Amino acid sequence: MDYSSLRAQIQGMGLLDRTGWNSLPLAVIAVSLGAIGLAVVAVAPSAWRFAAVPFLALFWMQLGFFGHDAGHNQVFARTEDNRRLGLLCMPLILGISFRPWVIKHNLHHAETNVIESDPDVDHPLLAFTEEAARARRGLARWIVRYQAYAYPLLALFATVGFRIDAWRYAVGAWSPTRSDRYDVERHVELGLLIANLVLWVVVPSTLLGPTRWLPTFVIAQMLLGVNMAFVFAPNHKGMPMLDGESQLTFLDRQVLTSRNVFGGRVVDFLYGGLNYQIEHHLFPTMPRCHLPACREIVRTFCGEVGLSYTEVTVIGAFRSLFVALDEIGQLACAPVSS
Repeated sequence: MDYSSLRAQIQGMGLLDRTGWNSLPLAVIAVSLGAIGLAVVAVAPSAWRFAAVPFLALFWMQLGFFGHDAGHNQVFARTEDNRRLGLLCMPLILGISFRPWVIKHNLHHAETNVIESDPDVDHPLLAFTEEAARARRGLARWIVRYQAYAYPLLALFATVGFRIDAWRYAVGAWSPTRSDRYDVERHVELGLLIANLVLWVVVPSTLLGPTRWLPTFVIAQMLLGVNMAFVFAPNHKGMPMLDGESQLTFLDRQVLTSRNVFGGRVVDFLYGGLNYQIEHHLFPTMPRCHLPACREIVRTFCGEVGLSYTEVTVIGAFRSLFVALDEIGQLACAPVSS
């Protein structure tokens, strides 16, 4: 039994069928979180307005998950409908570029944990391989040496980096491709990024006052960055790294380099379904509502063919992440063994 047989079984059960109605309950919850956050910051007295921070961060995170799902064509059957949803969620609501993220993320799926090919392995401040750690010099090496401790602090500013990249792309200062295929869409993203500033900075500051709104907004954005960092990184960090000569099949590569996180419906919600990382990488277009059912089939399949299937708790995932960061960090200053 191979991947094609597994896919045929999954498809035969209707687990790859897409309809936007499946996402409606989650959309209602997400919008409700945002509405609660805005209501709290508007009416809460004094420092109590900061109680809005987790609601706003969760709202943005859930919209980020919808943008991710749209980028994979998970939500609707038509690609154009998914594109519109992605543009709504990412440039307009989050201030993050959509098309460059899709291109980069698709490459990550195709080259998962492949050194020098997976864009998620290349980070300007952190190192995820021994070669990258030893190549750092000066302050960069010191950061890598203590990256396990610096990671949560750097995560606080993650959204700043995303916003800078989005604006650089939108104004034409940078592009993930040499083609002009997405030029029209890039201009659309520029307009949406401007609208994002109006929506989340100008309008609330005008209605509520900048001293009431901006501190809440900034802290909520920082919490969003931490949330993103601790949802995405544990999926692959600390799992096997591959070189370009690897002969692993698509099935083997996706399963062996991915880690699932279990913990029930709360974890499913907080991770946006990405805790089913193995299944998501095997079937990227699968709607997240079908991932739990798919997990049972894939886990059984892996057991039958003798393929290692990694699944841990949330705490276990965090532990694996920090152990991996620390082990690689120590290599930055360790002598090269002969």
